[in-house]
Order: sequence, then structure tokens, then C-alpha cells
Amino acid sequence: IYHKDLQRVINHVFTIAAFGLKEKQALIKVEQETIRKNRIFQNVANLQLDTQVMEILEFMNTDWQNDWKKGMNCIRQLNKILLGLLAKEAAFERNIISIFDESLVAFEQILNEDIPAFNLRSFKLLFFQHWNKKSIAYHGNPITGLQIMGLLETRLLDFENIIVLGLNEGKLPSTNPIKTIIPMDLRYGLGLPSTRDKQGLFAHHFYRLLHNCNKLTLTYTTAIEQIGSNEASRYITQLELELTRRNKNFVINRHFYNVPFPLEKVKPLNTVQKTPDIIARIDSFFERSLSASALNKYIACPLDFYYRYLAELGEDQDVEEELETNTFGTFIHDTLEELYTPYAHYNTDGTKKAKTPPPLSASGIDTMLHLYKEVLHKQFLNHFSGDESLFLKGKNLLSYEMAMTITRNLLLEEKAFVIKTPEPIDILMLEMKLSKDIEIEVDRKKKTIHFSGYIDRIDKVGENYRVIDYKSGRVADKDVTFKIVNEDLIQSFASCKHALQLSLYSLFFKERFNHFPAEAKIISLVDVKANYNLNFKEGTTEDVCNHFIELTGHIVNDLYNSELEMAHDESAKYCSYC
Repeated sequence: IYHKDLQRVINHVFTIAAFGLKEKQALIKVEQETIRKNRIFQNVANLQLDTQVMEILEFMNTDWQNDWKKGMNCIRQLNKILLGLLAKEAAFERNIISIFDESLVAFEQILNEDIPAFNLRSFKLLFFQHWNKKSIAYHGNPITGLQIMGLLETRLLDFENIIVLGLNEGKLPSTNPIKTIIPMDLRYGLGLPSTRDKQGLFAHHFYRLLHNCNKLTLTYTTAIEQIGSNEASRYITQLELELTRRNKNFVINRHFYNVPFPLEKVKPLNTVQKTPDIIARIDSFFERSLSASALNKYIACPLDFYYRYLAELGEDQDVEEELETNTFGTFIHDTLEELYTPYAHYNTDGTKKAKTPPPLSASGIDTMLHLYKEVLHKQFLNHFSGDESLFLKGKNLLSYEMAMTITRNLLLEEKAFVIKTPEPIDILMLEMKLSKDIEIEVDRKKKTIHFSGYIDRIDKVGENYRVIDYKSGRVADKDVTFKIVNEDLIQSFASCKHALQLSLYSLFFKERFNHFPAEAKIISLVDVKANYNLNFKEGTTEDVCNHFIELTGHIVNDLYNSELEMAHDESAKYCSYC
């Protein structure tokens, strides 16, 4: 069953009304697993659900094979199951299903008249035309004092208080009350009822209602839906012009109502005041480990930072039918990690391997060039729940082939680097989680800020250590060239896109190895030949890291400054929430 069809079933009003808490929780779990494992199609037989739920899903998933009689039988069986599950208190839902089932029976009788075989699309078109003409009656209780009914249902009843809704010309009386293919002249000649007769009959029903009425409320709309639809019914005009003369007790009061629309546009929330509750959220935020992306978010737009990290507005998760950019990059990251792992000196938990792996070699990379297709194919296969057809066609096929090309180019560039470099290249760590604590003074009190993150790769070329981060997008030289702008650290780091992340990774490295790396660099997966090392107009890696620590102090103190609002930055182009 297609994942969107499954979600419609899970969230359908009849499902909510029919099933108990246990069944609903099981369905929610299935929906969560579908999203978590990115299952575009689910095998109904593999779902572990209650018997009645499984029965409904199996009927819904039955192939009609262009046999509309089989389809009708499936729908009627579904109606029967739902009627059995719905409680007596759900009278409205039960009534809808009953009328729907009766409509199916009537439709089936029409189709039995030598109608040829047709496909699902034709079936839906014909059935919807039939179903759209049906109406659902309201069942009221006279004891409650309010009865909702159509005009014809009032023929033998009298009421003291009457409310008529939608008394517009064209609705009552109807513009064309007779649906017929017989010309009106022929109807008149044969003595058949004409439009005038029908309108006279409805006028009789309406005026008969007023015999014992003490209070009559008539409503009509002045909104234009079609030509003439905003006019009051002729019955209202007749009452005003004729009945008021004949009956002095008949008094008319007119009232006009409209939905007010604000003349001014509602201004979006562009600032957030730091209330005690917001300060408490900031405290809670700093109790967790921070990432470079959190600080980058604040630098880009403080209000967007508030929505993401303090208000904790997460993004809606959904099944990916077409690969997102971040998922595409993750596949390549994971493939490289698997290929390079035999050469890493440390395990991902930080422990050193018992046997030291050899340095990278051209022959080793040749082996990777033979393996990468299989490893990358496995990444795609796992993401699409083992269904190759979902990524071997359409846009996903382009992503698949692009991932293959990028991985191959990266390995070829690595091989060329190994060949031209006389020193040994040792990979120390892959996808290693490292951390660093920084002490900041806030209101003359010491506060420890915890940072942590995963470094894609740490290696050693001869005696020089390198910290490497892979990026699936394009990188420009200005993104890794750090310089102080107007003595403003926030502006300085904002103008150098990757400086903050690379300086934090350098601090992680210093914490682990007690010295700074010789290089902190970005490898762009779409431009593997380019070198994007963190460089600076003035100073060293240590100087940039000190600027990072100073920047952290500024941001933390700004966040705790209750007089400083968190405002939207008008220059921010990629805000997720504001």
C-alpha cells in the first residue's frame, strides 16, 4: 500500500471513530515506522495490526482487475466492517455509511443494465456523478426543541418559532425545479407539471408554514456566487409589500451582518521579548551540548535561532520519494566512511585499534574503486526499503548516478594525492565525536558552555595533521578566508561561512591531541580538485580559535541580556521559521 494512502486511512475520521485506543496506538506506530524507515510502499501482510484493521487494509489493497463488480463488493464489505465497529453514539457517521451503502446498491442496479467493462477512472467518474446527487438527512429529537429539516418535511407540521436559512432567489424557489428532457411546450400540451406549477407548489409549502408562527427569522446572503444569487427571495419581497398591509401585527425588523476584515495587514512577529520563561529556556539550552550550526543560526538571524532552538519548532518529517540534498550527501559520507574504515587507527567510540592499519596506498584506493558501487548501492537500497525500482528511474536515478560519479571522482583525486605525496598518509579517525568545554563569564559568574560534534575525517600527512569536513554543496574561497570586519566578530564570522565550524573542529582537535592541526579544510564533493583550507588575512589557526571563544562569549551574553530582543535579521535569506 502506498504510504500516502496508508496515512489517509490512519487519519481518516471513520478510523478515529471506529477503533479503540489500542488499535489507534498501533496505527500511529506503523505511521512513525513508515517515516523513520522511509518506506514508500508497505506490504500489508507484514503489518502487525489487529485482525479488523488488517481486514480493512486488505480490502482497500485488493486489485479490482478492472472488474467493477468486484470493486463494489470490496467497498460494501468495508461499509459492513465499519458499521460493526462504530458505536451507537456515532449516529452521524453510521448514517453517512448507511446512505453511502444504499447509494452503492442503486448504482449497482444501474450498471447491471448491460454496461460494458470499464476501468477504475471511469468507475470513479460515474459513481461521483451519482453520489453527488445524494443528500444526508439530519435526525433531530422533538424533545430537544430544535428540529432541522427540509421544506417538504414540514408539510404536516406547524411551528411557533421558525428559522429559514439561505432564502435567496434561485434557491427558494429554485430557478429550474424540473430536471427534464421533455420540452416545456410538449409538457404543457400533455398536461404535465410545468415550472410554474412547481414554483406554485413550493410557494404553498412556504406560506403554509406561517399559519401558527409567532416569530419568523429569514436569512439570505448578499455574497455573489453566480448571477442573481445575491438577491433576496421573492417570498421576502412579497411579505414586505403584501403581508404588512393585510396584517398589522406583522412587523419586520431588518439586520445586516458582515464578517469584519482588518484594514491593516497583520504584522508578523519580528521580535521576541526575553521573559523569565525565555531565560529559563536559554538555561535549558546551554545545559545541552552545542553545535557549530546553532551558533551559525544565531549569527544569521536571532529570531530564527529562537524558533529552532528555544521554541524547538522542528521540521515535519515525511517519507522521501525524491532524495533531499542532505540525504544525498549522507549516502556519500557513509560510503566513504565504510571504504576508509579499514585504514582508520581509531574506532568510532574513540578506542585505538589493537593492530595499527597501514597508510593509504594507491593499491588500497584501487580496491575502493572496485567496491564503492556496491557500497553506495547498498546505501540507496536501505533508504528505499530494498526496492530498486524507486531509485533506478526518474529524478532518483539522476541522484544515484551523480552519487556514483562524485564518489569515483573523490577516490581518483585521493589516489592522485597519494601518488604525488612522498610522506605516508595515515587516517586517524572517521566520523569521530569530539567535544570541548568553554568557560564564559555572564553577569560576573562563570558559565561552562559544552560543544560537541562529529568530524568527518582526521588524518596525518607525514608529521602534519589535517581536520577534514565533507560538504555536498559548492564552496567558495571567501567561505574559508577569515578576516576581522569592522572589529565586529559576529560580522566577521558571518562573512566567512565555514570559519566558525572549522575553528570549532580545530578546538576539538586541540582538546584531544594537545596541539592545533596544520590544516582545517573543507572538501566540496562537487569540486574535489579544489583546496578549501581555512586561511586568514592575519594571524594563525590559534588566533581564529581565540576569536571563536570570544564570539561565543558575546553570543551567550547577548542571549542573557533581557533588554536585548531577539529580532529578525532583514538581510537573512534562509530563515526556516520567520
